[in-house]
Amino acid sequence: MTGTELKKWREDFGLTQKRLSQLLAVDKSTISAWEIGRRKIPPRSERALKYLIEHVEQTKALQELILDWDNRIEDALNAPQLKKYVASAETLPNMKNVDRILRELERILGRVNS
Repeated sequence: MTGTELKKWREDFGLTQKRLSQLLAVDKSTISAWEIGRRKIPPRSERALKYLIEHVEQTKALQELILDWDNRIEDALNAPQLKKYVASAETLPNMKNVDRILRELERILGRVNS
């Protein structure tokens, strides 16, 4: 990994040099020296960086997946065909209505997911 690549990655994920230095247990000036090419990133630090990058990217992908599902569920809950079942469940609360709501929600989510 080059210093330029490190800087781009760090900035893309919103990390400051200070925060990255804390995560890697190095001085902030070391991060700066790596990024401007004054010092080469040692193999041990490069392995730690690769692990950190993988972890951050996986975490970001998971957050995006959760947000996507939150949006899908919210859209499904606002679907007109589901609202009528919710309205009937509010007026006649019983398990049959709850089952209908859950089936309709599954159907909508299945269609959105396809």
